[in-house]
Amino acid sequence: MKYIALAFQMLAVIVTFVMCSRLDFPNGIAPMRIVNVTFDILGMIVSVCIFLGECLTPKRKKADIFFGSLVFFETLTLFCDSVSWLFFGKPEYSALQILAFSLFYLSSVLCPTLCWFYQKEVMNLRDKVSEWIGRILVSILVVFSVTIVLNVFFKFYFFVDETTGEYFRGPLYETHLMFVFTAFLIVMPYVATKKANWHIKSAFMIINVAPYIAAFIQVVVQGLSVTYIGVLVAIIIVYVNVQVTLRRKLEIIQNQVLVAQIQPHFLFNTLATIQALCRRDADLAAKTINNFSKYLRGNIRLQNMELVPFSEELSHIQVYTDIEKMRFPNISVEFELENDEVRIPFLSIEPLVENSIKHGIRGKNQGFVKIHTYFDEKNHIIEVVDNGTGFDAKKILSEIESEKSEHIGLKNVKDRIESMCNGKMKIESQIGVGTKITVRIPKKQSGFYQN
Repeated sequence: MKYIALAFQMLAVIVTFVMCSRLDFPNGIAPMRIVNVTFDILGMIVSVCIFLGECLTPKRKKADIFFGSLVFFETLTLFCDSVSWLFFGKPEYSALQILAFSLFYLSSVLCPTLCWFYQKEVMNLRDKVSEWIGRILVSILVVFSVTIVLNVFFKFYFFVDETTGEYFRGPLYETHLMFVFTAFLIVMPYVATKKANWHIKSAFMIINVAPYIAAFIQVVVQGLSVTYIGVLVAIIIVYVNVQVTLRRKLEIIQNQVLVAQIQPHFLFNTLATIQALCRRDADLAAKTINNFSKYLRGNIRLQNMELVPFSEELSHIQVYTDIEKMRFPNISVEFELENDEVRIPFLSIEPLVENSIKHGIRGKNQGFVKIHTYFDEKNHIIEVVDNGTGFDAKKILSEIESEKSEHIGLKNVKDRIESMCNGKMKIESQIGVGTKITVRIPKKQSGFYQN
């Protein structure tokens, strides 16, 4: 459905351009009408870009749906406005003008209604007052929709002269404004009293006030149609201050969830190791507990950070490998560090080392894992190499790309490296020889999400 809506918006832009090219434009249109149509076209292009950004969001919440709907109908409103200006004074297109004006008038109430439900979802308003506001706005929208249909026959809001093709306001035009202003006047004071993030609340106040400011300008400058350009400016502000902020918070939460998914196997295995050591070597059990406590302290300290210095991740890896070497004396871990300046997502390299030990070298007499860091002109490079059992790399990579991948550790690391620092992860493996995983992080991107 969202892609159908996007296609419609793009079609609206193309149709408007085509109409402009086929009509006697710009000579046949007054200068103010040229300005209005230009604003409408530019507004539609911006709306399509914003809507496209929403379409590319992988997991959309109810608030995203309301925002996307708001942007869609804003595009529809701008399209109808451009149609009304382009065909003004052309009686052969009077029916098209009536349809365009009807949709334009309808959007004037529909947009604030969608805007309210969007604000309600973002601010998580669930009290009785917010429920009643929603019911009042929906009731206004239903009543107004019926009157818009009746207007085609009784012409009390507006009419288009069939002989001249000119638009005129009807005797109840002010009633239409009453519907619009009532919608905003109900919402604005209520939102102003609610506690919320400063950026989010200020953006909502702007989108509630913008139609008034634009309408005032439109009254002062006769013939200038900017009301919905004002709404579009407010939508852009909301998009930057609310949608991007919410998406960033969602990424942080998802990152914490991914980190939580990686840890349990190691924790359970370590506790089992400590239990076994307590029976045969109390001193070694005490040393393991000490290392384990360092590991947990590192987790607590680092898990709320987005990107951490590689040195912090390295300390975490060393504690982990020390514990594993106590459990499996047959393995060794080597470090060749030529570069430690890069910042990486927390717990992004340790799971690769853990994977090498757990699935690659535990069963070998002389298994080893090597962590090698260096850099070239464009990238920080981290390699995790082992001489383990190896696997079919192509098969594993295709499974990692699947939404229902069983390789949670590798998939999470890959996703976080790509989303948080624009990095890439490459897996190379040969059965019976070993595995090499290479992480490349662009120098320009590393540290972009620093704390």
